[in-house]
Amino acid sequence: MNYLLSLVFSGAGVAILLWNKPLSEKLGVFYSRRFSLTFGSLAHTVGWDDQNRPFNRILYRSFVITAGIILLIFAIAAFGGTNFVGPSAPPVNSLLQAQG
Repeated sequence: MNYLLSLVFSGAGVAILLWNKPLSEKLGVFYSRRFSLTFGSLAHTVGWDDQNRPFNRILYRSFVITAGIILLIFAIAAFGGTNFVGPSAPPVNSLLQAQG
């Protein structure tokens, strides 16, 4: 099951990284419309409703790339399994255990 989950995460992460330009453009259009509907003239004054400004393009592109990298990290974690090193409770005959 972990390998299947790893395959799904890696497939989604690679797909996002391959198509980051169209995805970031669609995200920019979505957010510019959302900002203009939510904040109105303030969004226009500050420039949040213009998806073609260099800062906004870098912001949306970096958000999409970060999402793809996070999915790839999830895939590596699912492929490698847990990092279980042993039980957290001390052994029964430990000196750390309260003697009664």
